[in-house]
This record gives sequence, structure tokens and C-alpha cells, in this order.
Amino acid sequence: MQLLIVLLIAASLAFIPATIANNKGREFFPWWFLGFLLFIVALPLSLALKPDEESIEFERARRGMAKCRYCAEYIKGEAVVCRFCGRDQPANEIDALYPALTVTQAAEHVGYSTAKVQGMLDAGGFPHAFYEEDGQVLIPVVDLETGGGD
Repeated sequence: MQLLIVLLIAASLAFIPATIANNKGREFFPWWFLGFLLFIVALPLSLALKPDEESIEFERARRGMAKCRYCAEYIKGEAVVCRFCGRDQPANEIDALYPALTVTQAAEHVGYSTAKVQGMLDAGGFPHAFYEEDGQVLIPVVDLETGGGD
């Protein structure tokens, strides 16, 4: 019974260095395991770790964060104004680089009938197609130019 209590305490304490290391861009489980086995070693090591900037940037981008182009602080990707420097953010550059068309516009763009483009869409022929809030489907031009993403 005492061994079980000691193991539960060790498992709980192991979350401390694992969380610290994870916040610095490192994998959680290896640090939890090290903390479980050698908490007295794992805690100072996790505190001394330098942040892995590449992993942290990747995670922020995955969560939809973007850097303000004026002050370089991370803000929500949909932000119109930076909460740190107060400057207006430019329109989404991805929308400008990869414009999207409605089904009718896409059919005109490639010279197909609207029904054929809709059939291709239903069959999964445009892997990057997306729906707007009003329910209208948009097909990126890049999908049309690559033959539907094949």
C-alpha cells in the first residue's frame, strides 16, 4: 500500500518537469518518464532547457496564431488589429495568393459545365475546397490549375 502511494506521488510530481519541458517545445512523455524515475534530476534540467523556438513557432502556427508584421508578437490569425502595438493587420495574404472561386466561377474558369465541376467536387476532386459561413463552397484556383489536386 505504501509503495502504491509513493508511485502515485512520483507520477504526480513527474507532471511538473514534463509540463515545463513541453512549454519549451519538448516532448511531454519522455520528460514525464524522466521525472517519474528521477524527479530531482528532471526538474532542474527542465528549468535549464532553452526553448526550442522552431517547435514553439510550429505549434503556434498550428493553433492559428500569426506574427504581427510590425512588432513580431504572436496574435490570433483572424486579428484585424494587433493587441500589442495597435496597428492594423494587412488582409490575409494567403487569400491573395490562393484565390478561391464559387462552383459557377470555377466551371467558367476551366471551361466545364457547372454540373461537371459539382460532380468533381462531390467525388473529392478538389481537396482544398472549403465552405464559407453562409454554406457556399469555394474552390481554390490552385486546385483547378492542377486538375483537381491529382
